[in-house]
Amino acid sequence: MLLILIILVIAVTFLNGFTDAPNSLANCVMTRCLSLYKATVMGGVCNLIGVVLSATYGSRVTKTIFEITNLSKSYKDNTVSLCCSLLSVIILATTAWYFAIPTSESHALLAALGGSTLAVTGKFNISSWSPVILGLFLSILLGAFGGFACCRLIERAFSSTSSKVANSILKSVQIVFALSSSILHGLQDGLKLTVFLQLGLPTLKKSYLIVGLTMALGTTLGGGRIMKSVGEGFARLKPYQGASADIATTFALAISTALGMPISTSNVKTAALCGTAASTGLRRVNWNTAISMVSAWVLTFPFCFILSYVLTHFIVHS
Repeated sequence: MLLILIILVIAVTFLNGFTDAPNSLANCVMTRCLSLYKATVMGGVCNLIGVVLSATYGSRVTKTIFEITNLSKSYKDNTVSLCCSLLSVIILATTAWYFAIPTSESHALLAALGGSTLAVTGKFNISSWSPVILGLFLSILLGAFGGFACCRLIERAFSSTSSKVANSILKSVQIVFALSSSILHGLQDGLKLTVFLQLGLPTLKKSYLIVGLTMALGTTLGGGRIMKSVGEGFARLKPYQGASADIATTFALAISTALGMPISTSNVKTAALCGTAASTGLRRVNWNTAISMVSAWVLTFPFCFILSYVLTHFIVHS
């Protein structure tokens, strides 16, 4: 069972690198700051750095996740609970990757864990979920309003600068903040996946390295498909808008992490894209793509919660 747990953690981490981690650098591909190849490689490296940093700077987020987890006294049931949670996320992530839809593995992991622990213990601690719910709304607001505000500030700051000079500067700024948000993604999602190893194998040392290397490999090998889907299909952005979206995403991730809130990089980035595109008019946003992404995320929680609950209940009580 422990071997199965390790395999499932590696599988989910690899899929996270495929479907979630690439969102951080999708803007750079769209605005042509980075080629698709460079973005995927740099995304892999940055996510690895983020996961390594999570061991030092992610204690508050880890505490929140542990409070959500309501494990039973049976070590066997706990391991089954963790395995079923991860299996539910794998089913969601592979389906989403097939249709090139960026998913929120953050919420999928937490929802699946909540469903499996409910199946084992019959308890669901609603109060412990307040940081997750608050983080969801706060991160979206920070992303949307931050993207909008950054666009307006950059427009004023570079109003008297030639477009050639401004674009050159802003492309460099965008790359810096895109890489920063990619590192913060590794920190946020790396923590969630490392916690699964810590819960199942508390004696395993440097478990974050297993998660970091696997996530980096997934991003490098398969992240290009999601980058292309998000970068080209969401909204047509100019360099200053791309920079604004990445600046807003980075600050939203940093603030949420400092407050101990497990959040979704995909949600934040989408909100930031909406804010930046809306700064020049609501028609600039591809609302069909936005609605399809939001719909997928809305369905993520109940899908993973119910599926994980059913799987765990069937195995534990059969």
